[in-house]
Amino acid sequence: MEKLGFTVEHFGQGNHDVYHKKPVSNFEMHRALFGETYDEKFVEYYRNIGGKMLGDGCEKHLSPEDFYVYITAHEYKHYSVGGTGIRSLLDCYVYLKAKGDELDFGYIEKQFEALGIADYERKRRELAQKVFAKGDLSELTADERKMLAFYLNSGIYGTFEQGVKSRINKVYKKTGKRTKSSYIRSRIFPDLPTMTSACPFVHNNPLLYPAGVAVRLVRAGTVRRKEINRELDVLKKYDEELKRRDENCE
Repeated sequence: MEKLGFTVEHFGQGNHDVYHKKPVSNFEMHRALFGETYDEKFVEYYRNIGGKMLGDGCEKHLSPEDFYVYITAHEYKHYSVGGTGIRSLLDCYVYLKAKGDELDFGYIEKQFEALGIADYERKRRELAQKVFAKGDLSELTADERKMLAFYLNSGIYGTFEQGVKSRINKVYKKTGKRTKSSYIRSRIFPDLPTMTSACPFVHNNPLLYPAGVAVRLVRAGTVRRKEINRELDVLKKYDEELKRRDENCE
């Protein structure tokens, strides 16, 4: 990729490497369709995706049904974490307009049930039809208007603030403690999949976990200082927001 004029933006961490070439070329080379840090159901479902591939050699591809399942699952990952933009809703409409008549929705629905996103897929598909096929937003329900607003306010791949909020909620739910200290502790001492994603050397030797903690702390205080400060600002504001909700409920 470098010989082709690309610069390496991200390599050896997470489930994909990122290359960029000015002005607009951007490639994400995935080593796995879902990283180990995401929902276990998705990770296991796509761990051995080769069994669903059709064709031979470099011409291997997913069936139209499995491709629709994947783009929906991938979209949901973004939607449930940092959000995803209106382009994702348009992707759904365009794909179903082109392939909808030939898809086996009986099979598709079973896959979404297995992944636990059948309700999301149905709502997203119905919203896409109303927005792009009919173009009459007056027909949208209150929940559909809220869902559409989320797409419209999520940039392209979601927002930093929404991503932090999702991570905070995940930690609070897992620990049962809704305190800033519990969140900060989870960021300093993450679970093993998260640590190996950030520091691949821990993957081959879990005993190096403490070294991973040290590396992450150094990064937090140097190259990621601005990002960490933004995250702490979101944590403070979101914590205050949750407290106001509690007071209003009382």
